[in-house]
Amino acid sequence: MLQRSRNFVSSVLLLSAIGLGWFGVIPVVLGSLGSKAIAQSTFVPGPWQPVGRVNPSAPYKILIKNQSGIPLEYSLTTGEIEVRPLANQGTAELTNLPQEVFLLIDPIPSAREITLRYEIQVTDQNMVNVTVKPSPDPTGVHTINIQPDGAIYVY
Repeated sequence: MLQRSRNFVSSVLLLSAIGLGWFGVIPVVLGSLGSKAIAQSTFVPGPWQPVGRVNPSAPYKILIKNQSGIPLEYSLTTGEIEVRPLANQGTAELTNLPQEVFLLIDPIPSAREITLRYEIQVTDQNMVNVTVKPSPDPTGVHTINIQPDGAIYVY
């Protein structure tokens, strides 16, 4: 009886060791095989992805180009720039900006209601070119956020 129980215990320990070995190998194999597929499938474009970057250690400027077909107004939520009008086909250059900016661009209240989209391009001179156009998307966008790390978000 003692021999039988020793054999049983030995068998259980051997199977446990093999099982634990497999548990150690399987995650490594699956992890190495699946990491590329997971990384590719988890990227989802959206407003949480930056559309550009400025150099945060240098001053930057913003140039707004209104190609929306209607007059607009813009302002900074931080108060450096109060609400200002921007005529159709007009431009506005914003300088001496704080490190973090929330720029609001909207149709003026008396203009026809349309939704907007922004095309953002950053030059080598740390100039953020914002071209405002009409959008077929009924939600549109209203805000450009430049964060202290230089990331530019549109929402």
